[in-house]
Parts: sequence; C-alpha cells; structure tokens
Amino acid sequence: MTDSGGASTGGNTGGSTGGDTGGSTGGDTGSGDTGGEPGADPGGDPGSADTGGADTGGDSGSADTGGGDADGWVGGGSGDWFDDTSDEKGGDRSRKAQGPRERFRVTGTAGAIEIAGTGPVAVLTGLHWYLKYTCAAHISWAGTQLDLPKTLPAPAETYEREATVPHRFALNDTHDGYTAPYADWPHWERFIDVLAVHGCNRVLVTVGSEAVYHRLLKDFGYSDAEARAWIPAPSHQPWWLLQNMAEYGGPISAGLLKRRTELAQRIVKRMRELGMSPVLPGYFGTVPGDFAKRNSGGRTIPQGTWNGLPRPAWLDPRTKVFRKVADAFYRHQRTLFGEIGHVKMDLLHEGGDPGDVPVPEAARAVEDALHRSVRDATWVILGWQENPRREVLEGVSRKERMLIVDGLSDLERVTDREKDWGGVPYAFGTIPNFGGRTTLGAKTHMWTERFTQWRDRQGSALAGTAYMPEATHRDPAAFELFSELAWRREAVDRKAWFDDYARLRYGGDDSAARRALTALRDTAYEISSTDGRPHDSIFAARPSLEARSGTYFATHTPAFDLPDFDGALAGLLAVKQPLRGSDAYRYDLADAARQALANRSWLLIGQLQSAYRAKDTAAFRKLATLWLKLMQLSEDITGTHRSFLLGPWLEAARNMAGSAAPGRAREEPMSAAMDPWAGAWAEGGGHATADEMAAAQERFAASERKAASERAALERTARVLITTWADRPAADPGRLANYANRDWHGLIGDFHLPQWRAYLEELEEALKQDRAPKSFDWYALEEPWTKKTDTHALRPVGDTHRTAQRVHDALAKAPYQGSLSVTADPPALPAGGDGELKAVFRNENGLRATGAVDLSLTGLDGAKPQDPTSVKRVGPGARATVRWRVPAPDRPLKRPLEPLPYKLTVEYGPEGESRVRTRHDGTLYVGGPLDRSLRTATSNDAVFGQLKDRFAINGAGKDLWKGTEEFGTVYREGALRDGDSVTAKVTSQEATGPWARAGLVARNTLAAPGGQRAADTSPGFVNLAVTPANGVALSYDSDGDGTLDTYKRVTGVKAPVTLRLSRKGNAFKGELSTDDGKSWREVATVKVPQASDAMDAGLFMTATNGGSAARGQAEFSAWH
Repeated sequence: MTDSGGASTGGNTGGSTGGDTGGSTGGDTGSGDTGGEPGADPGGDPGSADTGGADTGGDSGSADTGGGDADGWVGGGSGDWFDDTSDEKGGDRSRKAQGPRERFRVTGTAGAIEIAGTGPVAVLTGLHWYLKYTCAAHISWAGTQLDLPKTLPAPAETYEREATVPHRFALNDTHDGYTAPYADWPHWERFIDVLAVHGCNRVLVTVGSEAVYHRLLKDFGYSDAEARAWIPAPSHQPWWLLQNMAEYGGPISAGLLKRRTELAQRIVKRMRELGMSPVLPGYFGTVPGDFAKRNSGGRTIPQGTWNGLPRPAWLDPRTKVFRKVADAFYRHQRTLFGEIGHVKMDLLHEGGDPGDVPVPEAARAVEDALHRSVRDATWVILGWQENPRREVLEGVSRKERMLIVDGLSDLERVTDREKDWGGVPYAFGTIPNFGGRTTLGAKTHMWTERFTQWRDRQGSALAGTAYMPEATHRDPAAFELFSELAWRREAVDRKAWFDDYARLRYGGDDSAARRALTALRDTAYEISSTDGRPHDSIFAARPSLEARSGTYFATHTPAFDLPDFDGALAGLLAVKQPLRGSDAYRYDLADAARQALANRSWLLIGQLQSAYRAKDTAAFRKLATLWLKLMQLSEDITGTHRSFLLGPWLEAARNMAGSAAPGRAREEPMSAAMDPWAGAWAEGGGHATADEMAAAQERFAASERKAASERAALERTARVLITTWADRPAADPGRLANYANRDWHGLIGDFHLPQWRAYLEELEEALKQDRAPKSFDWYALEEPWTKKTDTHALRPVGDTHRTAQRVHDALAKAPYQGSLSVTADPPALPAGGDGELKAVFRNENGLRATGAVDLSLTGLDGAKPQDPTSVKRVGPGARATVRWRVPAPDRPLKRPLEPLPYKLTVEYGPEGESRVRTRHDGTLYVGGPLDRSLRTATSNDAVFGQLKDRFAINGAGKDLWKGTEEFGTVYREGALRDGDSVTAKVTSQEATGPWARAGLVARNTLAAPGGQRAADTSPGFVNLAVTPANGVALSYDSDGDGTLDTYKRVTGVKAPVTLRLSRKGNAFKGELSTDDGKSWREVATVKVPQASDAMDAGLFMTATNGGSAARGQAEFSAWH
C-alpha cells in the first residue's frame, strides 16, 4: 500500500503496515507523487487501481501471498470472480440497483495464500480477515500486532465474505481537528491503509478545502491576503466548514496553504488507488459577512454565534449569485482534486438560522447546484440531533442520491429511521468518541443487536455503515467489531467475538487476555449512558467540587460499572510473557491502567465534596493527597506509550511550518533562502562579497523570524484546541473549555495537575481558617499555557508493564473506595407508621476485598437493625446490605413532606490496609398520602406528599433536556384535552441548580409501561416551569421524537409564581402570574407535534444538578 510497489505486512516495523503508529506503511515516503494530478481517475473504480507489486496471474482482483513478509499482497484488476447469488430481500429497496456486491475469498496452502476480491478494498479486507482469523494478527490505528511466521499458514477455512451494504463510510466532520490537524503524509499514508483493511470505501476528507475557498474568494472580489485571513488554522477548520466559525488562528500563510493542498492531493490519490471514494465538502452557502456588499445581487443571512464564536454568513441559495459561487466552488474542487462522487453537506448545522429563506427551497437550490456541477453525486448528510431538518428532506428531489450517515443508530430512543427520514437511504452509524477525549467505550451491544435487524427488515432503507468518532486512533476493539458488521450476513455473537479478539489482538490463546476482554465487553463496550457517550476523566476538568465530567458537553455520570472494569487491568497484567511484546499489548495495557485511574476520579470527587461541606479538614486532606497521587500516576502511565504523549501533538504543529530550522516541514527540501551561504554563492556566480553575505544572512534571519512566528502560532492553536478550545468567549460562556481534554503525558503534569493542586490547597487553607475560598479565573491561568513553546517527550519515557503494575498496586490498597446507597420503603413514611431503611455498601475497589466493614445509624429515634451491622469482608466490587426498621413520629403534619434527617457512618478499608471513616448525611420523609385518583412517576428518585390542596415533590435529577430525562411527577391521567388548561402555583423551590425546574408537565404518557418510572420516549412532551436563575421556561418536543429540544422563556421571575398551561389542538400556551392569577403574562405559544387527544398532566420537578446527586424540594398549591 505504498506509492510504488511492495508494502510489507511484517518485517521492518518502521515501514510496514504493522509498524509503530508513527511510521509509514512502506516505501520511500519522500518519493511519492505530491502533485495530485487533477485529472486523476476520479471514479474510485475498485477494479481499476493498480497498487503495484501483486502478481494477479490473470485472476482479476486477486493477490498471492507466499512468505511471512506478505510482499505484494495488494491485487490489481477488476471484475466479479463468482456469480452474484445474493438473496435480495424484497424490503431491501435501498440496496437494489447498486451493482454487484463487493466480495473477497481467501484460499490456499501454507506459504501460498490467495486472496481474491472484487477490488482493492475487498482484497485488503480479505487479507486482514486472514491475518486475524488464521494468523492471530491484527492491524489497527491504535497498536498493531503482526507476529507472523516465516511461512504463512494455510487459511483455517476458505473465507468467503461479501459486503451486505454498499457504503462503509468513515470519519467525522471534526476528525481533521481532533485527531491530527497537523498530520504529515506518513501519518495519512498509514491511516488510509488501516481504513482500507477495515473495508472502508467512503472516507470524508476535509484537508485541502481551504485551497478551494481561497481560489473561490479571489474569484469574488477578495484579495489573496483577505482570503487567507478568513480561513482558520487547520486545527479549527472543521468547524469553519460546518459554518460554525471563521478566521480563528489565521491568517494561514501561502506556504501552509500550498503544503496542505499537496497533502490533500496525495490523500485523495491514494484513496482512489485503493478503490476508496473520497467524500469532499460540498457548497451550501458559507461566505464572509461582507460578501453581499462586494457582490451585487448577493443576499446573506447573518448566523449569529456558535458557542461564543461569530459564525460566517449564509448566502441565500435561491439567488443567481449563489449559483455562480457554487459553480466556481465545484470547478476549483475538480481542478485541485479530480472528479468526485460523494459530497458532504449539513445545511444550517447546530443552530443555523434560515432567516426568511424557506428551507425546502434552499435545500432544492443547494441540490440543483451540486448536480449541475457533479451530475450523479451523492449528497452525504449527517444524522445528528435535529439534522437533517425535515424541511431539507422535503425540498430535495433526488432522495435516492442522498445518504444520511446516522450518528445515533445506537441510542435506545432511536428506533425507526425509515419513518424519521421518509425512506431516504441511510448508513447505520455511531459516534463513539467526542472531542478526541481519551475515553474508552462504545455501545457495541446495540450494534450487534440492531444492525442485522434494521438491515433485513421489510422496507429497510439501510444502505451502509458509518463509523464517525470525532477523533480516531482510539478504541481499537470497537472499530474492529463495527467494521465487521457490513461483512457478516449473520448477527455478531459478542461473547464469541470478544474471545476471538483476545486471541488475535495479542497473538495467541491466553485465559488472562480473555478475562480482560470479557471485563471490557461487559463494561466499556456495553455503556449505559443515555446520550451514548463514554465518560471522561474528572482529572481533566477545571477544578471544582461540583465537577461531574471533564467538560460541560459530556455525559455526567459513569457510563459503565467502575469496579467491574478493573478486571481488564488485572487480566492484561497477567497475560503470559510471550504475548506482551507487541505494540497492541502495550497500548491496551496503558489504556486500561489510564482508564482505571480516571474511573477513580468519579469515585473520589463526591467524597471530596462531602468532606469539604462537613468541614472535615483531616478527611479532606487525605482525599486531596490521594487525588493528586492518582493524577501523577496517570501522568506516569500515559508516558509509556507514544499514543498518550502531548509532545508529538505539539511537534506536528511546529513541523507544519516551513523552515530550514529544526521543526521544518517533513519532506521539504532546504531552499537557497534557507541556506544564506549557498544562496549568496549562487547569486555571486561562485563569488560572494562580505556585503552580499551580510544581505543573505539578513534574508535568512527574516525568513527564520517569519517561520518561527508561524511555528509558534500553529503550536498555540494545537494547545488551545485541547484546553480552552478557543479564546475566552468560547471557553467560558461557550462552555467549550476542555471539550477536547485528553489523559496525556505532559498535558496532565503541566496543565491539569498544577490547577488541581492549587485549588485543593486553597480549599484546605479555607477550611483551616474558617473562611470562604478565593475564586479562580481559570481562563486567565490557562491562556498563558497556550502560548508556551516548551518541548515535551516525543518518545515513551517508561516501561508499560512495570508502570501499570504500580498503578494496579496503588489502586488495590488505596482508601476511600467505597460507596453507600440508601433507600426507604415506602419512600415517604406515613405519620405514626414505620418503614424500612436499607443501606447497601459497595466495595468500589475491583482489585481487592475489604477488611471488616462497620455501619452505624444515628438520628432516627427507635430505629432497630434487622441485619448485623458489621461485615467481616466484602469482595472486590461486591456489596453488603444492612436494614433498619424505622418508626415515624405520630404527630400532625405541617407540610406535605417533613424531613427526618439521619447520619449513617461506615468504617472500612482494603484488606490489610488502614481503615477510614466516612459519613452519609441523608433524609427520610414523612408524607401525607396522595389522593387515590392521582398517579406518580419518577426517574429521579422522587418522593411525594400531599396535605389537603398542597403538594410537595422532593427529588434529584441531572437534567430534563434532550437525551437526559430525570424528573418526578404527580399527575392525572388523560387530564389535558383540546380546549383544556391546567394551573398550579409553585410556592417554593430549592435552588439545586440555575436550571432546576418546578411546574406543570404534560405528555401523551407520563409513566413507562408496567411501573411508576417516568416514560422517556413518549411524544407530545411539554412543560412549563420556574427556575432559580433563568425565569419561567416553556420547554417542548418540537419534532415528535419524545425529547425536549426547544424552549421559550421569560426571565426575571422566581417562585412563588402561578403557572397555567393551555391547549388548543397541538398548540400549547404557557402563562405566568405573580399576583395569584389576577393578571397573566404569556411566556409563549408553541406547536407540539403528535400530541394525543387526552394527555397526562400534572406537577413535576427536577433538581437539574448536573450529576452532583443533590436533592431539592418543590412545593405547590392551587392545582386544578
């Protein structure tokens, strides 16, 4: 898979497909054609690429691999090698008329392996299938293992596979930013090879798009300098192409523009050689804000801001000027990169504003412009949140030439994409990584359950797969499993698959490896988060005791069972010595140890917060010391593998600047301007005077100053992206700080650890002095770091196994690895009655059992234990339960819910280590009974009480917005019909968060079937609520998918306030009154699709605590 012949799958790991992730796939990386011939074969015909070396022997699309180095295993030629006997089901309309399906066949004898296929991608997929399932070898973007024998063994069986879907799409719009914005050709060369052996045939390429826009703007009245100033630095270009921002990190230099263009040409050339179709950005109207002023007839719609950053303008697609611009865009794109068959466009992405432009008309105009320039191109569009808008699909005329790459196929609430998108072809897809964060996890159980079902059901429009992490080079097991979906007619057996993966990943059978992969399968690769995101590390957050993730836009609770994950670390450490030599093993071991440490941040942050609130200085000091120790261990373990080093990320940015000095772009020859003596000598005809030499030296110095300035500027953008993301407006009000956080050696130790140390030391001092702690302006502390130019390690700095063993031993004996969960039955005790209080202690240490665990309960008079309150031992990850019988006071209630506070103390420690004492402060409630006609539902552990016409709800809840629905409600079934209204007064609300909500809720069904848990998929969803800091908000489901996604509000209002929700058909009006209903103020009137004739309606609350577990109480009256 090199530019010219003979890539090796083994041998020299620096130049092979299986080498170090920083290496090339073979060949002379300096000898490739960088020109990217504009007229190069544009079609990506999988049968026409001559990739060199392989002896096809007349068998089109075959490769013969004889020896252990597998020289020349990429086959050329074309054509089907057996008749199409596929069983086209009647419902597979989206896959008909797609032409012959891609296939491969692997046969042969020892030392003579034949791989035949319909094209290079099929052949390479077959090669990897053989390597995996016969040779127990693995090619990956995150650690490779290619320990091949000198003579390759015969295939264990004849492998015959065909792609069951035509499109195997790869990469996210953000990939080029979050993965490697300053990557060079050797990186891309190997990366393309890895994609090819995983069967990917549609690959998004955004590199080089700046060259198209640069030429385009010069056609429409902009100078070279103006055009380059509008284009952001490569680190931030993905969001410019999405119309989210412009200019940041610019202007880009002419040299950088040239180098990126040449890189893109090599990328698309190589993809076409391998039978892959580059998917390039299309044109849908992004222009500078002053474009209309410069171009008569142009009409632009301002787009406001995106996360604190000004957005580019949108050129009205209905205008003649748009048509001219689009024609020029595709002309320049074709000149630079050849003909294309697939373009990626997302109209009005993430909050884009159509203004007064009808979206269907705009979509049709964008489509017409595309097909006028690229006749049969496929419009690829992302399925994400509200994208694509229904109005876009309504406007498009050639829906068969669209492909929606769905980023949410694995979410529980997504069930019917044929209905959602009206039968438009789509790819079953996932986004398992966000921001390039060093998370570990994916919903592989949803992939294996759903893909074949969705593909084979009657009327299916499923036409492909789409693997779209926001950054790649993470989660090799997840990518491997997902890439095989398209090549299997049968559903994947996850247990058998992960057992096989343990063998091929490390090169042999090993029971410890299987145990490790079983732990991963059941935890990280079966994540339970409702938003589909694995959790990151709180060590990477801006320091706060309230932090419940590394960044704001993230999942705020652990996505899998933390103690059970420890089995992955323990298992990998125990893998037998002969299987520890591969880069794959070292990568996985470092990653598992890193993740085990990150998991502890979730366990400890709440205990730090509790100790601080309790003013327990001694406990806080111990916890803070442990916190910092684990952060240092994270710095140590990530230093043992190149994939977790900050240094290469920064070095790549510096290398992208052109200069003869250290850090100049790779493969760039030294010019005369870079060598002043050679230049002066040449200018002087072989003789140079002192003045000529001085002038040459000054030119060189000026060139170096310019290059140094560019190196510093590019390095700054690389540092910014993984910390503040951009400047203060994006970092603070835009909430993008640490969105791209990483557990990296150098970043932890130089950036995050000093922050946490300063913060925890200040909190301890505040406790000692009994004062409020000082506040930190984190951006003011972060911004200087982004301007540094100091160096960091470029190579591993420790032994992976020894360091991982240190991590294991430290975690096994660390204190404070326990948790308590407490429940009451009934949730609210009746006055004069009694109930059961149940405490469950969990040993959160998955590596070692506890010693004795002692529990004691105080504060509840008359409470009697029903179980022994001392337990001798609790196993790793195991639980112990103690119950008490608790009487309630026999006195009249004054409020609907009255608290009974208690303290539950537990003393414990790892077996053989010192014990610690922790305290859980909790509350039971005595509540008045609800009327029999009322129903309750909760997804936030709510407790309900009634006293005559007064009601109270006490509960927790992370949020009630989009994919997160945690609330408690008391309601009447079918109470809101056409012409009805519901009214209630929120008399009080505890401020558990600025967006805590209390008020009125209506939904087609408020309870999930068969129980009292709140429904989380029912459409017709609307609520009207008061908040502590954001006024009164009317939130609703605008598209009928069952989730709240839009709100209108009136600010400056707090409880007490009376609320009224009225209905007329599908229109719902929210109103508020601050004078007990004497006068009313409208909040908004909104349309709620799919509202049923008789909706459930009632009172509700959510603490909106962001995952902190804080509970709050809201009280109501005058509900009718």
